[in-house]
Amino acid sequence: MRGSKTISVGIFATVLWGSALSLMTLPALSANSAVAVKPATAAVMSCAALGNMGKPGPRGIFLCRKGYALAFDVNAKVPLWVVESLTRERSLIFDKGRRRPFTQDPDLPPGTSPRNEDFRGGVYDKGHMAPAEDSDWDADASRETYYLSNVAPMVGRKLNRTLWKRLEEEVRNWAQCSNQLYVVTGPVLPTDMARAQRIGPSRVVVPTQFYKVVYQPSTRRAAAFLVPNVEQSGKEFERFATSVDEVEKRTGLDFFAVLPDALEAEVEARLSSTPWRITNRGLDCQLQAR
Repeated sequence: MRGSKTISVGIFATVLWGSALSLMTLPALSANSAVAVKPATAAVMSCAALGNMGKPGPRGIFLCRKGYALAFDVNAKVPLWVVESLTRERSLIFDKGRRRPFTQDPDLPPGTSPRNEDFRGGVYDKGHMAPAEDSDWDADASRETYYLSNVAPMVGRKLNRTLWKRLEEEVRNWAQCSNQLYVVTGPVLPTDMARAQRIGPSRVVVPTQFYKVVYQPSTRRAAAFLVPNVEQSGKEFERFATSVDEVEKRTGLDFFAVLPDALEAEVEARLSSTPWRITNRGLDCQLQAR
């Protein structure tokens, strides 16, 4: 997304394609905004989960994990975005037996992490933004996906466990046939936060939609999906394909600001639920641009 940036008191650096750095400014915070991130430190800049693409936005508490990075909104009690850099080697490891209990995030300020009791009632699942299966390559990485900072209330039986699960599986299929994929997942929050539906003692906001944006640097192709947070019939996630531009409009994020302007505009405007085809099925499969 290209456009003017609002100048504020903080400046953070974002990792660019290759080794160069670009400076971006923090937007002014509204009453419903999360706390602003602090200026980037060397540790933030080297967060492996961000790959070469940097942060999609400056708002929220930034947390760098072994398998992902996120920005957490302390008002909504959900992540604004969760970034993963998936590789072929890691995506080929799958351990069905490695499931863990959800726990509060120890790195959030006291009283800001959601709790398990917030999700009691059976309507909403603790919907992973960075899927647990994406981190089966490492026990610590897997454990961190069960922090409650990595979840948002998602309709359970007919979304999280069906269509959304199928979308996550397809992204892993793409990753298994690619050297690297850059994946951003998160909720779309209500436009009127004062009237937002909230659940549990922590008052966790229920998102209206969920998005997933996938980019493959080698083919310069992207796929984007916007799925309403309601019961869905079937598992055909393709019908919710959209453009990256549309996701940016709904979220206020900027996913590929590090790309050259012309390439960014081309990538973000394209609408395709299947921008790649898998060739040579098996361990030597490849992901090629359609």
